[in-house]
Amino acid sequence: MEPAGSAIVEAGNRRQGIEALSARGFCMVQCDRHMPVMSGTDRIAKIRKNAEWADLPIFIVSADNSSMPRPRAEASGATGWFKKPVSRDRLLAAMGRALSGTAA
Repeated sequence: MEPAGSAIVEAGNRRQGIEALSARGFCMVQCDRHMPVMSGTDRIAKIRKNAEWADLPIFIVSADNSSMPRPRAEASGATGWFKKPVSRDRLLAAMGRALSGTAA
């Protein structure tokens, strides 16, 4: 995403991601569903509890093939879900729509 003009901050786990979000603020979050410490749906729910982040676009990119995680992620507040591998153009287009306020 850096070549597309985005600054990237990586977190080793979801808890560190929430700490980084609290410290710096971001215009968007992209995460994998499978990371240590906190599940993706728990992380999204925790982010959504903060009114400041209620409209923050959150995208999950995952190699998970099951159909169950996607509805759970959407119910917890994910903006979009992409199955790996996802094309850079498709991901950037969805992110652009989310940032402009149009459908993801």
